[in-house]
Amino acid sequence: MKNIILLLVLSLFCYACKDCKETTVIPFTDKDKEWLIYQKNKIFIYTNQKNDTLIYVTEKAYDFPFRDVNSSNGGFYPSFDAGCVNAKWDGMRVKLQNTTTKKDSIDIWLQKSVVSNSSGYRKEDGLSPRIYWYSNKYSRIIPDTKTLDSLSLKTFDTLIMPNLNYRIPDLLLKKVMLKNGKVYDNILLSEDKWNNSGTNFIETKTRIFYHKTTGIIRFETANDDIWELE
Repeated sequence: MKNIILLLVLSLFCYACKDCKETTVIPFTDKDKEWLIYQKNKIFIYTNQKNDTLIYVTEKAYDFPFRDVNSSNGGFYPSFDAGCVNAKWDGMRVKLQNTTTKKDSIDIWLQKSVVSNSSGYRKEDGLSPRIYWYSNKYSRIIPDTKTLDSLSLKTFDTLIMPNLNYRIPDLLLKKVMLKNGKVYDNILLSEDKWNNSGTNFIETKTRIFYHKTTGIIRFETANDDIWELE
């Protein structure tokens, strides 16, 4: 037993002495932080056209850094093996829990948009958001925030966003008014249709309206309910 423990200690020591290059650290920029609006225990109240109410609470909001590890399973996802860490960039994970019916939750990942070239990683503004809402058959990477910030300065009514190999492209809407009279500028409209049987898409309408400093202001589900933020 003592020999086994000694071998483990020596293995850890050898790994610590491994000849790894300095890790490139890519933190959130001030521009990125403008998109990090979800805070733990923050409450979001939505009502539909029948005056029903759903309450979502930010159950989790925590740092979730990503690492590019020089090993067989490295890449743009968290990796926890014993390879050299080439780069580490900031990320955040958020979980919105439905506290009314307790039947669903929405997961939002906000990670740095990392650009690499022959000379290494480039540090610049931009997040690559992902939204997972499985109970409503929605799972999607939405356009990076640098692109959205740039386009928001232009004059338009509706812009079709670059297609990320999805059947339905996202739209950027210049203005959206909710039934309570609140007006939001530069709203990303993202719609997903679930594919349960090969190439046959089931026509379920799940749409999310996302605002930079407010988050999800409106969503529409397959049963034609329209939920808007109070």
